[in-house]
Amino acid sequence: MKITYREMDFDSKEDLLLLCQWYNDPTITSLFNLYQSEEETHHTFTAADFLPRRQPPTTMTPFANLLILADGVPIGEARFEVDTRKLHTQQPNTGWISLVIGVPAYRGQGLGAGVVSHLEERLAALGVERVEVGIFEYNSPSLRLFSRLGYEEISRREGRVWWRGQMWAEIRYLKPLSQ
Repeated sequence: MKITYREMDFDSKEDLLLLCQWYNDPTITSLFNLYQSEEETHHTFTAADFLPRRQPPTTMTPFANLLILADGVPIGEARFEVDTRKLHTQQPNTGWISLVIGVPAYRGQGLGAGVVSHLEERLAALGVERVEVGIFEYNSPSLRLFSRLGYEEISRREGRVWWRGQMWAEIRYLKPLSQ
């Protein structure tokens, strides 16, 4: 299987429909959406929810919204931002990454490590010195993945996300990139 990437096309109905499909998938939506209440978990994502991603998250900083392709077929989304306000680290030249494997058949197949590596390489080429990621404490597969890839816990924000009747922590991980 050959994994490639292309820029997300927010003017493409097909790309937006894929994002809606993945973000509305009840088996994974709680793994990457920061819900604050039970009511928010019932939100149905539409194309309009993704249109703000056309613009850089902060002014004049590098970012990318990528489709992950397996043998040319879209299977997920990978994103990065540099020096975004969401960072706990707040040190210059810090990247933020996120990924979603949206197609169920490709989950748990070990693709996450390759996607993270791709994002890290792109960030390193931009001069980024470290990468931060936020993971909800109940997302055991992602916690294991990022620990295995050399990320270390730097903070824990208790009561950050709603899932299965209670609030859970968001754990921030950081990894230095070798230059």
